[in-house]
Parts: sequence; C-alpha cells; structure tokens
Amino acid sequence: MTSSAGSTSHRRVYLPLTPSLLGQARDAGGLTQPPLAAHAVTDELVRDLGEPTPGEEESEYAALTAASLESLTLLRPDEPPRRVVVAVDVPAWEPRPGGDQPSAVSVPTPLPWRRVVAIHVDGAEAAADVAAALGGASDAVERCLDHELGWYAVQEVDELLRDLSWGEPPGRATIG
Repeated sequence: MTSSAGSTSHRRVYLPLTPSLLGQARDAGGLTQPPLAAHAVTDELVRDLGEPTPGEEESEYAALTAASLESLTLLRPDEPPRRVVVAVDVPAWEPRPGGDQPSAVSVPTPLPWRRVVAIHVDGAEAAADVAAALGGASDAVERCLDHELGWYAVQEVDELLRDLSWGEPPGRATIG
C-alpha cells in the first residue's frame, strides 16, 4: 500500500512524537527533518491482522497503536509522561528500512503543519503508567495500552501544549 511519489492521492500516517516534539513541530510550522518515522495501514499490517479482512477503522487503530508504543521510546525523563501521535495525510511513504513492525513506514519529505489532521495524546490518567513504562516496569507497557489516546483537533494544539505544561512562547500566534 505504499503511495508512489507521483501519486496525487494522500494516505494517512501516524507519527509518534512526544510533548516537546509536538511543540517543536508547531513552532517550526511542520515536521521538517525527513525521513520521518511513522506508521500506516500497510499490506503487511492488514495480513498480520488476519482473516476476515479487517475493516479500515480496525487497521487504522492498529497503526495508531503501534505509533503510540513507538512514542514511548522517544519520551525523555524531563517531559510529561504522555504518548503523542500526530495523524498526517502525506503524498507518499515507503516501508521503513529495518522496521520491525508491519505498520512501520518512512515519510521521505518534510510535512507542513497544514497536513496534520489530528493529534492523539494520553490523558492525565495515563501518566503514571507511561512513567512506569519509561522506568522499565515489566507490565507497564501493557497497562499503557489500556488507556485510549484522546483526540484533539489541530486548532487545539496551543491549549493542548499548555495543558501538557508547555506554555506558549511569548508573542506566538495560534496556528489554526
């Protein structure tokens, strides 16, 4: 299901981020450092989900979940213990070299903020389990999966970052 470079259609990918990386992307006007690690509904993911053929919603949820687990590996100890995944429509993606997940893809181009479709973030109730997963607790990653990521519209990014203790820089205009 890779989208060819010349294709005009867009495919949804799920980019694992952290609260600080989300703030950096907002401030930079997008994700500017390709290749970008992401997760998407790939043929391999659909095969791995088994028979009968999974629906689009189930497949997208699986890709989102894989991205949320990768977000755990990106979190630093000095930032809020919350998984962050940004849903983005991209013109092209490629299988990620060395990707161990069937949904792992690479986006070869920078992504302007206008391509962001939604932001998914752990609620405050997940923070203890995310922190435990970062601390190496053996069952904490599984407990993280018990928490559904909240959905936020792109226009809510400034409020979301404030809620995550990432205040808006002075003079910063809201992106919407």
